[in-house]
Amino acid sequence: MARPRFDGHIHTVRLSLRLREGQHDDLIAWFLAMPERGRAAAVLTALRQGGGLLDNGGRQAVDEAEFSNVLDAMMF
Repeated sequence: MARPRFDGHIHTVRLSLRLREGQHDDLIAWFLAMPERGRAAAVLTALRQGGGLLDNGGRQAVDEAEFSNVLDAMMF
């Protein structure tokens, strides 16, 4: 089934991550376990479930450990 046509403006955000073996092994495994075409949707879901990432006018720092836990919870 085709996706319905979207007539609004689309914003494209490019993101590049540098994940270090031994430090980010859980995230490396998470990304490698999913198909490439599903990564953007998975990251969007993780960001939305993280809660508070953009609270306080966008000035709140993202807690890396909490974000990592959210990503881990998404693994099947």
